[in-house]
Amino acid sequence: MVAITDDWFHDGITQFPTLEILALSYCHMLESLRISCPHLKKFILCGCESVTRLDIDASCLLELKYSRDLISFSLNAPTLLQADIDFSPRIFDNPWFVKQIEILAYLNHLEVLTLQSRTGKTVVIPEEVRETFASPLYGVKHLKVKIIKPLFSPSLQDLVRALLWIAPQPETISIESGFGKKILKVCIPFISFFDPLNLVLDSQKLIKLNRACEFSHRLERETKHSL
Repeated sequence: MVAITDDWFHDGITQFPTLEILALSYCHMLESLRISCPHLKKFILCGCESVTRLDIDASCLLELKYSRDLISFSLNAPTLLQADIDFSPRIFDNPWFVKQIEILAYLNHLEVLTLQSRTGKTVVIPEEVRETFASPLYGVKHLKVKIIKPLFSPSLQDLVRALLWIAPQPETISIESGFGKKILKVCIPFISFFDPLNLVLDSQKLIKLNRACEFSHRLERETKHSL
């Protein structure tokens, strides 16, 4: 078995100038990654807990999957269409949320962005942080959120408000929470709105949201009853 170090990786990747798919999983000796691949179309980084910096320069990159906590990050990928992000934090405080905003800003031009969270709390930016920083994802068209546990806190309404701050002009927001028979799936279309912090929607959208919230509350009661 070869231990993949920074030098080994950077020397090796230069031997594959037409590389299109790169996946790095649980490479615990990697610390700083510089990826410059003009033909790279898909990149996956999973685990690799020792990595503290990631720089990607990939003019043909179409898909990005990232699963680990926040690190120093830069991205030059003008053709990137979709990304699946799971920051997996151990502790998330205001400085952590600020770093998250900075990284999400690199993904502002995506067609589809999927954010994964264990409870949903990591995508709810604190109010005091929202007042200081601009929303990072004005250009994202379809925002998807996948939450592992059943959605108790934040509530569905608070979660939608928080997502509309992160991505103020989406065409759709999709939320999936729970697992098995206790799964909640909501897809909310947004054509236009005026105040994302107050969740001003037209009546048809508000009816859809209220129905989804009613289902969420019923699901919560059923789940607590079964425990």
